[in-house]
This record gives sequence, C-alpha cells and structure tokens, in this order.
Amino acid sequence: MVAIGLDPNGSDTARQEIPAIGLVGTTALAIGVLPGIYLAKSDSASRIGAIGYGALSVVTLVLFWSGAPGVLGAVAAWLGGLTRGRTPYPGAPRVFAIIGLSVAILNSAVSVTWSVIGAFIPH
Repeated sequence: MVAIGLDPNGSDTARQEIPAIGLVGTTALAIGVLPGIYLAKSDSASRIGAIGYGALSVVTLVLFWSGAPGVLGAVAAWLGGLTRGRTPYPGAPRVFAIIGLSVAILNSAVSVTWSVIGAFIPH
C-alpha cells in the first residue's frame, strides 16, 4: 500500500485507507460500467466482455475490500446474459458470467460479514 501513499505503520492508517478504497472502487465502477454499456450493444462484444470482466473479477480478488471484484463480476454476469431480460450465452461467456456472479456474491457477503464482525470485536 506504500505505492499509493499509505504508511502501514502510521497512526492514521484507517483514515488513510478510506481514500484508497474510494479510489479503487470508483475506478472499478468506471472501468466496468462505462465500457460495459458499449459492449452490451453487440452480441459478439457482449460475449468477449463477459469473458474479460469475469477474468478481471478473479484477478482483482486481492482488492476485495474495495468492491472492485463485485462490480466487475456483476458486469460479467450482465454481459453474459445472466440478468433479467437477456438470454444467457452458451460456452465460455456463460462460464465466465457464472464465475463473475459468484465473485460478486462472495465479495458482498464477505464485506458485510467482515463489517458486522468488526463492529462487535473490541479494538
């Protein structure tokens, strides 16, 4: 985290992490949603996008605290046709869409559970 200006030994570590979480999460939202809207207009682009965003959701699991894997996984599920009003694509796009959906659900569940447990554990 030193690369983005966070000092792991600093006294203001929690206060320093908030901008980093916002920056990474907002970047994932911009990278996911804006191109996703464009890719959803074409079947072939949607298929490629589902594969790409599904893979990105797995790669960004190390940044789970920012919500990035959840956002990218949700976009993969949407582009792969797993949402209402869309037909699921066969083959690799469906596999990556399911992986992305699983990552999105897991990311949300872990974040909520971690927050609730953290609220009850004395520091």
